[in-house]
Amino acid sequence: MTASKTAFRRTWGQGERLVSVDVPSTVEVADHWCGVLGDPLFKDLVFAARATAKLSYSPYSKFRVGASVSAGHKLYTGCNIENASYGLTMCAERVAIFAAVADGNQKINVLAISCIDADSADPPNQKMPCGACRQVIEEFLFDESLIIIDNVGKFRKQDLLPSPFALKVNR
Repeated sequence: MTASKTAFRRTWGQGERLVSVDVPSTVEVADHWCGVLGDPLFKDLVFAARATAKLSYSPYSKFRVGASVSAGHKLYTGCNIENASYGLTMCAERVAIFAAVADGNQKINVLAISCIDADSADPPNQKMPCGACRQVIEEFLFDESLIIIDNVGKFRKQDLLPSPFALKVNR
């Protein structure tokens, strides 16, 4: 499999960040699919998720995932970070969402996820967020927020978690 080189540059937060990405040639299919998304913001979010996946710490699964979110007119990214104690592993989706929340943006407008080591022939369920991420998505995305899963499709949070857990808040 040959690799192509892609440079992704966007202004995020206080400065600029450049991430050079070597991606498998199968991503060309995803690039074409990404063009179908229409909105340039969606394409930027998918490319940011792909670029951030290259920063993943995944020595155990060898399955790199990146995520990016748009919140409060800013872009936040995250990658999966594994730990030998698997329960302490953090998924890319939660890293990106928590970065936005830690910066004061508690509602996410758009979430993009990319599993750069997934084969394009892999079934969609192997590229979807885990249950813990779906519950975090429920908490921090608007009902109308868009979730883009690279090379799979566009979803709303109700599509991913139709019956979420919710606490009744007593005031």
